[in-house]
Amino acid sequence: MIWIIIILTLAALITLLLLTPIHIIINSEEDEFLRAKYGILKAGIRRDDEELIAVRIAVPGAGYTFFPLKKKERKEVAEKKERKEKKPSGRSAWSRIKMFSGIAWQITTGFRISRFYLDIDTRNVILNANLYPLFVYASTCQNIDLNINYRGDFRLVLDVRNNLFSIISVILKNLFKNYKT
Repeated sequence: MIWIIIILTLAALITLLLLTPIHIIINSEEDEFLRAKYGILKAGIRRDDEELIAVRIAVPGAGYTFFPLKKKERKEVAEKKERKEKKPSGRSAWSRIKMFSGIAWQITTGFRISRFYLDIDTRNVILNANLYPLFVYASTCQNIDLNINYRGDFRLVLDVRNNLFSIISVILKNLFKNYKT
């Protein structure tokens, strides 16, 4: 009886993790220009004064900030380790690139756009005038707002959502499809 309760609890937790939405916001107007939320886990990329960018990962009660572009101090290595020989995987490099690019495209198209706002100035009056009818037509779609300005401003707000289940299902579907052939 206890095992059944433990298994059902684990199944419920796994189901919640798979169906919890992944929420990504790109906003050029704020200091934190990329923000992602997955359940209680939050991540953000922001500008930093000393380093170019800082990445902050936080869960309730704890947080960690690191700087991905900061140069690491390397210790001198006295001896070089011998490289292990790579075993051929059975697939050519081109077929692997084709498979992974197809998977990445399907995952990208699986995201739902909740809000898309673009206010742009190309600094070319003729190009701005040519883009204006296209932007007006595209702005008729729900949750999409495209604008042309003549002030030299650039603003982008993109809010997209997906969940882990759809990402994993795309990956598994493509892996099984490619191994059948």
